[in-house]
Amino acid sequence: MRIGLRVIVSVAGLVPLLLAAVTLARTGMQNWPAAITFGILIVVGCLLGFVITGDRRLMPIGQGAYIGYAMYASMVPHQGASVAQIIVVGAVCVLLGSLPRIFVEGGVRLDLVADRVLILLLVPPVVRWTDTWLESMPPVLSISGMILAVMVVLLLQITLMGLYQYERAGGRLLALIRDELQVRWPFQLLGALFGVIVALTVYAVGLLGLVVAVVPAGVTQVAILRWSAVRSTRADTVRSLSRIPELGGYVDPGHSRRVGDLVLDIARELGISELRSRRAVLAAMMHDIGQLSLAEPVPGGTTSLLDQEEQRRIARLGAEVIREGGGLDDVATFVERFADPYRRPDGRRDDNVPLESRIIRVANAYDDLVGTSPDPELRLQALERVELALSRDYDPDVTKALGRVIERRQRLPVG
Repeated sequence: MRIGLRVIVSVAGLVPLLLAAVTLARTGMQNWPAAITFGILIVVGCLLGFVITGDRRLMPIGQGAYIGYAMYASMVPHQGASVAQIIVVGAVCVLLGSLPRIFVEGGVRLDLVADRVLILLLVPPVVRWTDTWLESMPPVLSISGMILAVMVVLLLQITLMGLYQYERAGGRLLALIRDELQVRWPFQLLGALFGVIVALTVYAVGLLGLVVAVVPAGVTQVAILRWSAVRSTRADTVRSLSRIPELGGYVDPGHSRRVGDLVLDIARELGISELRSRRAVLAAMMHDIGQLSLAEPVPGGTTSLLDQEEQRRIARLGAEVIREGGGLDDVATFVERFADPYRRPDGRRDDNVPLESRIIRVANAYDDLVGTSPDPELRLQALERVELALSRDYDPDVTKALGRVIERRQRLPVG
């Protein structure tokens, strides 16, 4: 049985956490009021966590409160807290803030544990070491050094997230790290800035100053939660819309979802940014909407076997439906052009066909031939049929990426 990177990181993180707990048991707690106040803020921040693109769960307020606690403890070393205390308080509060989700999901998600380990274990010692190293400098430089150290830890965490994605789904490592940076960094930065504000406010006016810092952060959190809810509603709408052809008997059950999953894997293999990939997935899930205009369903829903003009007509009608929804013009274009061959009749590449459309065309043709069959031989035959049409219909680079994806999925040699 292969042990994944998340398991290794999670188990390795238990060692310093246990050492911190033992150290704290020997030395005892310091400054209980600060520990309780920051702890409550960490718990509340975890409870207010939200999910963004790619099932990433973030909690910038909780993370910011933890960073603020580490910075504040370094600013007042004689009455603050030891590194061990900060780590233990943070771990306990993150666990408490995660209990409702643990009960709902019926267990602890290892990926979420691994996501938190690096920040929990590295922020306190790095902040303390930086403050000690710069203690002879002016306060502005010392605080700036701590902020820079926190940013480095956050970048390390984002890099680790990219490694997790690479291990799970493959693709291009640098592109995956870039995607994690694009998606996570704004929220990571928000949490870090909140932590700095909290630490400076409490240092200047005491624990009651948290009220001043929490109000604007709370307003921002509410806005983020509403934005997340809107995104979730749109995703649910797209999923519902994509199922209409299936419910009407025009395509096989699960076809749109399978094509969407395959499009995402191919896009990752090609190094396309996640933002573009997600738009391509939306188009893939709705690419068969135009089939509702047919008087009789195509046998098996295999539109890739229809003549070219009929494929274009179906794609065009589907694009018109998508445009009516508003805000999805690019997705509609991907659907409209996915029926167009890769090459023109004169043999030259058609640069007017978006890459996203070319990916959907290849993924759709492959799934039309394979469907839900688990037969590895059939999957190889389907891949060969797609490759035979490279002279006109399909993008060679996309088809090669499909081959690598299928090879990784099935662990079969691809010729």
